Amino acid sequence: MLVFAVYGDRFVVSHIRGRGWCIPSGSVNAGETPQEAAERELMEEAGCVATDLRPFGAVEWEPPSGTQLGLAFAGRVQRLGTPTAAAEADSVRLMNLAELRENYFDWSPYYEAMFRRALESLR
Repeated sequence: MLVFAVYGDRFVVSHIRGRGWCIPSGSVNAGETPQEAAERELMEEAGCVATDLRPFGAVEWEPPSGTQLGLAFAGRVQRLGTPTAAAEADSVRLMNLAELRENYFDWSPYYEAMFRRALESLR
């Protein structure tokens, strides 16, 4: 699952060790809902809380472990913070689309479309 968290007009991205700048993402743990997993990942990897986090579509991506399909969530960040001590992330930044194009670890037209769709879903 991927979490497109927006603060003002910029996206929350985390610097994940071994990967680079990317949005919070992860898997649903046993006993939690996808919504709870999205909220947890946003807190763990970015230290943020979103007020209206909700699914807006499905996403296909290709991590080193192979193609995966998951839910995409979007929400407006209520409170900024820092990653939890146990997180893979070592820092957090806010980036607009132009900055994402330059810094995102695996940028592509597909990701740009997803970021734009996330913004549209919050209007």
